Amino acid sequence: MIDRRTLLMSGVAAAAALSVPTLSLAQAWPSKPIRFVVPFAAGGGTDTFARILAEEVSKVLGTSVVVENKPGMAGSLGVDYAVKAPADGYTYVLCTPGAQITNPFLYADLPYDPIADIAPVIHMARIPNILVVHPSLGVSTVPELIEYAKASGKALKFSTTGPGSSSRLAAELFASLAEIDVTPVAYPGSGPAAIDLIAGRVDATIDSYTAMMPHVREGKLVILGMSTSEREATDPDVPTIAETLSGYEASTLLYLATASGVPQEIIARMNEVINGTLADEAVLGRMRSLGLTATGGTPEELVAYVEQERQKWGAIIERAGIRLE
Repeated sequence: MIDRRTLLMSGVAAAAALSVPTLSLAQAWPSKPIRFVVPFAAGGGTDTFARILAEEVSKVLGTSVVVENKPGMAGSLGVDYAVKAPADGYTYVLCTPGAQITNPFLYADLPYDPIADIAPVIHMARIPNILVVHPSLGVSTVPELIEYAKASGKALKFSTTGPGSSSRLAAELFASLAEIDVTPVAYPGSGPAAIDLIAGRVDATIDSYTAMMPHVREGKLVILGMSTSEREATDPDVPTIAETLSGYEASTLLYLATASGVPQEIIARMNEVINGTLADEAVLGRMRSLGLTATGGTPEELVAYVEQERQKWGAIIERAGIRLE
């Protein structure tokens, strides 16, 4: 993984380079309020982060930044709304993997073209998931869980938050690399999933750090590993799943995008502003409270990362035979 500081510096440099030839347009923008569309209901982590971001971007650009919630179809309705707005640099959408990476493989028909209609702006954060198990399994490491699964001769029950959710796909990737069988058990959210895991009705989950870590601290669940490719600075003693299963990475990316056709110098300016915001210690502290790890970088790096993730998760979805209506 590219070092976060390197990403931030390269993002600022690239944005500055792009803005030089067309300074007049950049100077004229923004001249009215900017919209940040959140394709989920108000009150969640993405919505909370959007409001933090809107506040900081507003300070730098000197214009109001309004957050609009447009939930539906695993985020697709909000993405469609944003990318079909005028391509003038005033409407953006906070994307999770559903926008371009997973929903194109899960839904037969999306209301937008996941590549042609979307212009990525910046990878803002990753949300780590953690592998936790019920204490009754008697395992404390990833290798022990894999050995347990193979010795038991039965599929491990993994709680998930739905067929196309990050927790379901993380479990499928784990099963594929570990060469074990899992039975996904769907719940309407991480809260209900945690309740049944604590009760021992399911064996394990790979779900949100924010949702599951309090139960680990209370001794109700056992943490085995982080879903990120590198150890997290917040919990450096917790190994990654990738230390056992090479190539495993199942954190949730959070990035900003806009409509295809928005002038590149405006995209570069927004990229520059947000890279700067992600380097602010006060903002970083607020992000950590939400379980977010800041990333940053250039639009080009984000495009490459999205394509890499599309290939990985498309194969996992096909292998698992997951389709949504």
